[in-house]
Amino acid sequence: MESMVVYLGSDHVIKTPDFDFRKNSLRVSTTLEDAKQQAHKKVGIGVVSAYQLNLEHLVSIEDGQSVLDGFENVDVIQHICQDECSLSLCSERALKSLTFLEATFTN
Repeated sequence: MESMVVYLGSDHVIKTPDFDFRKNSLRVSTTLEDAKQQAHKKVGIGVVSAYQLNLEHLVSIEDGQSVLDGFENVDVIQHICQDECSLSLCSERALKSLTFLEATFTN
């Protein structure tokens, strides 16, 4: 897989996302429905921003692989749960691999 579409739900359009101010990562959804739920957490009307994520030169691991497996050099962590699939972008290189596609208002 060289690229994929990922989504970020919020209360405004985010063309150039950045890391969460409390963490050195950005969590994005792999499904539109999960991003819509994220957008509606605080307000009734939200925005889902879509991005193309180029994975070609990024190091990716699945959540649960240990630090001993090389976690310190990872760009993307894949979180797979029953109800939600998401990615944590945890390097500047991963953030720069995002290309803004569109934003959709949702209620």
